[in-house]
Amino acid sequence: MIKSASIWSFPSVLFAVSFGLNWIWEILQMFAYQVKPTGLWTHILLYCTLATVIDGLVTIGSYALAAMLTRNREIGSGWKPYAIMALFGAIWAVIFELAGKRFGLWSYSELMPMVPIIKVGLVPLLQLAILMPVALLITVWRLKEGKKEI
Repeated sequence: MIKSASIWSFPSVLFAVSFGLNWIWEILQMFAYQVKPTGLWTHILLYCTLATVIDGLVTIGSYALAAMLTRNREIGSGWKPYAIMALFGAIWAVIFELAGKRFGLWSYSELMPMVPIIKVGLVPLLQLAILMPVALLITVWRLKEGKKEI
């Protein structure tokens, strides 16, 4: 059990872990997006970093909601918060992808596998569905291993 000593410790570590995982994924998935010929890599890195900050904030919010829904008093205990976060991750990914396409923020290359019916990219859908619960798992493990209180 991880005890709550500071209201900010857990969210800070969860954000940092989520940011690291998502930033790497964002950069690695760029092959599946169309980048304008005039697009500079500095702009791409900035754009990916901004998207990653949003992913980290959504991860924190989704965990808070998952903990409330499961009445989870012990951070990271049981499988339900992880499953709910995976579901929330998939939902958020669909929302982000549909909004991004609708507002012309990005487009996919021919290398992006598509999810039928909802017509969003599979790679970004998997990103949040996988990385949100993984970020929680790593955060809980790290804080328990470090014998830090959260």
